[in-house]
Amino acid sequence: MLQLMKSTSAHPTAIWIYDRLKEDIENLSIGTVYRNLKVLLDQNMIKRIESGRNYDCYDADTSPHYHFLCSGCDAIYDLDLDHISELDNEAAEKTGFIVKEHQIRFYDLCKACQLSDEQVIEQVNIE
Repeated sequence: MLQLMKSTSAHPTAIWIYDRLKEDIENLSIGTVYRNLKVLLDQNMIKRIESGRNYDCYDADTSPHYHFLCSGCDAIYDLDLDHISELDNEAAEKTGFIVKEHQIRFYDLCKACQLSDEQVIEQVNIE
């Protein structure tokens, strides 16, 4: 499962993982996928990305990085931005809490959805 997750730049759901593994593992159940995801999460080998939808996505890249979530197609992209580790220290200093990590997510439309929206607007303006 981990190898499959590392082989894609996508941020798969449990169902996505199940569908691909089911081809090779005949008796696989979705429950087994969820149990294995939990083990990988507990061992810090993957991260959960809460998408704000009815499902979570997972990331095999555990290095500190930020994500962009498209509100049009629900895709999740890794962003090539410098991770600001100083935020952890600043939050710890201001609160007195122990801060081990932070997450920042960016939201709106990916390039493909922007083009799609522009085409819809053009179509409406033509009619």
